[in-house]
Amino acid sequence: MSAMHFSPSFSILLEKQSSSVVTGYIAEDQLRQQSLSYLSDKIVIRSSVQAPILNAEVSKGKRGFPSLVISRIMNKLRKGDFMYKMIVSDLDESLLNDAGQVSERDRATILRLQAQQIKFVPNTGRGFASVQALLKTIGTYQQPDQYVISYNGGVVVANQANQILRHHYLPFAVADQLYRLALAEPDLGIHLYTVHHVYVRNLDANEVSYIKSRGVDVLPLTGADLSAFAKRPIVKIIMKNLDPEKLAAFRARAERQVAEPLTVTYSSNRYVEFNPANVNKGSATLELGQALGIKPEEIIALGDNDNDFSMIQAAGCGVAVQNAVPHIKEAANLILTANNNQDPITEIYQRLFQ
Repeated sequence: MSAMHFSPSFSILLEKQSSSVVTGYIAEDQLRQQSLSYLSDKIVIRSSVQAPILNAEVSKGKRGFPSLVISRIMNKLRKGDFMYKMIVSDLDESLLNDAGQVSERDRATILRLQAQQIKFVPNTGRGFASVQALLKTIGTYQQPDQYVISYNGGVVVANQANQILRHHYLPFAVADQLYRLALAEPDLGIHLYTVHHVYVRNLDANEVSYIKSRGVDVLPLTGADLSAFAKRPIVKIIMKNLDPEKLAAFRARAERQVAEPLTVTYSSNRYVEFNPANVNKGSATLELGQALGIKPEEIIALGDNDNDFSMIQAAGCGVAVQNAVPHIKEAANLILTANNNQDPITEIYQRLFQ
């Protein structure tokens, strides 16, 4: 999504409502000077300054878009009637750099956002136990009224005492069938996620190094089936291979053989992930927002990969890092110039909160 930038401090984003998107930052004085007839019959006005997307549809009349309607929307923005209240962020390849760390600059920005009463919620495929060090870094560890969305939306946790607020588990029979299917593929690594632990099998040196860099503690997974886990909640199961065609082939085979509907996504350019049907980062974002009295249009979501798609769509402002996969960029309202190594949260703050 490309954009033209102008010097006036207040600007709005115009987006064509169709499968092909025409966007640009248009200065207020330019809105008054042109009919915008080169756009579609209807446009959606979106604010780029401390405000969520406005679902304010402006219809074009015979003389173009009515300046009075646009002026009224601009006035509402000036009065501060709209404000982002929460940022949900993917971790790996989004917030975190290639070393698996949040930059010092982004850490300072997150603390600044929290001082402004804007919640910052990790929204990750990982388990919540593995992000405790990160929570200490960003100042939300064991803090009241702070949260983590984990396991691709499978578990929503209040940070204080790690209280589980919402959970969605895989049926045991489904997890067991997926596990046995993966065992038949010797080139697939397997990760099994219970509420508090990650169990792994058949990991190569590359995967061992990757997990270590993310600070994730794992336990060995053995056995020809998952009977040892029959009495334990299983949140999700994922398979690893660096070849996307092999992951896609396993996904197709699993979807043919497993009768139960599933949510299937890809992540980190190495995993295919299986969650219960209708469980994803987007639905969990909306669940948490509703519980906190935060509307979808008051939420920003940052992501890079397929398992972030649902939250990019669900949030009022979906943001893609520069290293995001193509369909995430296509779905996003804002594409950063920064990749995950270049302080993406700081760029969001500069573009949407200053």
